Amino acid sequence: MKRLRFTVVCALGLACSKSSSPAAPASSADGGVATETHADTTAIARAADQRRASDVGDRALTSHDVVVRRLAARALARIADDASESGLYRALSDEDSEVAAWGAYGLGFSCKGKEDAHVTALAARAASIDEKKIDPAARIDLRMSIARAVGHCGSGVAERLLASWVRAHDAWSEPATFGLGDIANKKGSLSDETTTTLLEAAAPNANGTTVGTALYPFSRAPHVVDAFAQRVLESARDGLASDSPTRIFSVRALARVGPIAAGDLSRVASSITFSLIERAEAARGLGQLGLAGKQGASDALVKIVGDLGPDIARVLGDMFVIVDTLINDLGADAPSNSTHALQALFPMSLTDSSPAKNLRISILHCDAASA
Repeated sequence: MKRLRFTVVCALGLACSKSSSPAAPASSADGGVATETHADTTAIARAADQRRASDVGDRALTSHDVVVRRLAARALARIADDASESGLYRALSDEDSEVAAWGAYGLGFSCKGKEDAHVTALAARAASIDEKKIDPAARIDLRMSIARAVGHCGSGVAERLLASWVRAHDAWSEPATFGLGDIANKKGSLSDETTTTLLEAAAPNANGTTVGTALYPFSRAPHVVDAFAQRVLESARDGLASDSPTRIFSVRALARVGPIAAGDLSRVASSITFSLIERAEAARGLGQLGLAGKQGASDALVKIVGDLGPDIARVLGDMFVIVDTLINDLGADAPSNSTHALQALFPMSLTDSSPAKNLRISILHCDAASA
C-alpha cells in the first residue's frame, strides 16, 4: 500500500513538473512564431509591390494565422495575373470570409478569356457560404465581392446568374444589382429578360418588399432602350417618393431614360426636398438630354433664383455646383425664360474677403455671360 501511494505521488509530481517546466521554452516558441509571421508579411508585401505572385507562396495561403492568409489573398487580388490564379482559387475556398472575399475580388479582375470558368467557381462558393462564418467586421464583404466579381466577368452566364439572385429577393439580391451595374457599364446594355427582372424587383413583391438598389444598373448604362424607357421612368418616379439612401439611383436612372425625363430632373434639381447631391446629379443629368434638358435646366434655374430672391449670394455656398451646372446646361443659346435669372447673378461683385467666393463669382459671371 505504501509502495502504491509512493508511486501515485511520484506520478503526480512528474505530471506537475512536466506541465509547469516548459514555461521558458514556450516564450521562445512564441517568439519564433512572431518572427515567422513577420517574415511572411514582409515577403507578401514585397511580392505585391513587385507584382510577383509566385513569391506569395503556398505557405502564406495555408498559414494558421488568418492575418497572414488575408494579406496573401489581398496581394494576389492586387496582382490578378495568370500566375496568381491557383492561389486565388485557394483563397476563394478559405473558411475565413475576408480571405474568400479577396479571392473573389482577384478572380473578377482576371476573368478575361476564362469568364465562364471563373463564374462557375464564384457561383459554387456563393452556394457554399456558411452564414455563421461570415465575419460582420471584415473589411471587405464576401457577398458583394462575389457579385461584383461575377459582374466584372460580364459574360452571358454571369448576367443570368446575377439576375437569378435578384429574383430570389434575399441577401444576394442587392449585391447582384451592383454586379449587373458593372455589366451594364461594360456592355452598354442588359438583356430584355434582365431588365424586366430589375423592374419587377423595384416594385413591391407579394410580401411588400422591394430590392432597393434595383435601379442601380440603369444608372450605369449609357441609356435605357426605348422599349423600356417609360417603365424605367415610372419606376424611377416611384423611387423619388421616399427619402432613402438608394434614391440617388432613381435620379441617375432618370438621366438615362432620355428627354421624357427632363421635367422630373428639373423638379429634383430645383426642389429643397432633395439632398444637394441628388440635386447636383439631376442638374448634371439635364445636360445629357438635348433641347429638352436645356429647357428643364432653364426652368430649374429660374425657380432656384426666384426662391432665393434677395438672398442670391447663397449660390456661392452649397448651391454653387447646382447653379453653375444648370447654367452650363443652357449652352450658348439659352431659352428666353432664363434671361432674368442669369442677369440676377451679375450684381454680385468681387468684394468678398474670401478668395474662394471671389473665384466662384468670376466663374458664375463668365458662364452666365456665355449663356
